[in-house]
Amino acid sequence: MKILSASQTEALLPYPKLIAALQDAFAGFRSEPWIVPQRNVTHTGDGMVLTMLAADKQHLGIKTVTVFPKNAHRRLPVVQAIYLLFDGATGTPLSQLDGDVLTARRTAATTALASKFLARKDSRGLSLFGAGVQARAHIGAMLETFPEIEVVWICSRNHRHAEECAKEMAEQIRARQSLQSGSVTKSGLPLFQATDAETAARQADILCTCTTSPTPVFNGQWLKPGAHVNAVGAFQPDARELDDESIRRASIFVEIYESVLAEAGDLLIPLRSGVIYEENILGDLPALLSGKCEGRTEAEQLTLFKSTGHALEDLTAAKTALQFSMLKG
Repeated sequence: MKILSASQTEALLPYPKLIAALQDAFAGFRSEPWIVPQRNVTHTGDGMVLTMLAADKQHLGIKTVTVFPKNAHRRLPVVQAIYLLFDGATGTPLSQLDGDVLTARRTAATTALASKFLARKDSRGLSLFGAGVQARAHIGAMLETFPEIEVVWICSRNHRHAEECAKEMAEQIRARQSLQSGSVTKSGLPLFQATDAETAARQADILCTCTTSPTPVFNGQWLKPGAHVNAVGAFQPDARELDDESIRRASIFVEIYESVLAEAGDLLIPLRSGVIYEENILGDLPALLSGKCEGRTEAEQLTLFKSTGHALEDLTAAKTALQFSMLKG
């Protein structure tokens, strides 16, 4: 069994390759014999344990995730995970991957995939709410998918964290471009800017919420026509990052219809209060990528993609990493 460290897992999941693999997986999800039970959540006092299983014709995999919010005060990660990939025919363990890296990259890649179909092609401004692992992964994935992005705004409840994230991501992107091309000019890099919630929301062509906040992080009236919002952080029925106004104004698309409607407080709360109805949800990624529904249809349309994380993404990422590692020897 291959045991892949965090750095190895990251190196084996380049965003272009992962996004392409996810596009194929989502497009064929309802026509292929996937087995994906609903995510199991067990509360353990100070935290919770999530188990996510998926199987296709060749493989099965399971991710175990712990979420302990008090770890933020212990200088430990709030979310920690491990992933095991098995042969689907024999049950033989094939690979153990770093679950934290796998989760960050598959989530960001799924967001980038949805944004390819829902965001305006001429998007120039990217805003992130959150300055942690998911926000950083999303910056990387979005910049590779939308290379014309000129400004990245970062907003965090702790402004110092936003400043640190902006500085570190600018250095990381600069180093990556230099490594790829041998040189880089300052004018060729996007500007990274720590900012407040209103500025981040008003300026964004593409906005990603990657927080642990249980309550809305900005006012939906601030969003400009034509913006695209990716709501990523909230994954429980009583937690939401978006307010009613954001939901009411948006053309709504989701990751996998059944799982999002079981877990996503961003949609369940306004559904319960009558702000929206289920018919306001225009489609999910399998429908969007298989051509069964349309994505963005107008330049001024405000679009929303809501995800909660799906085991299909984990299994697809694990298989991609294993295949890439075999190619690399």
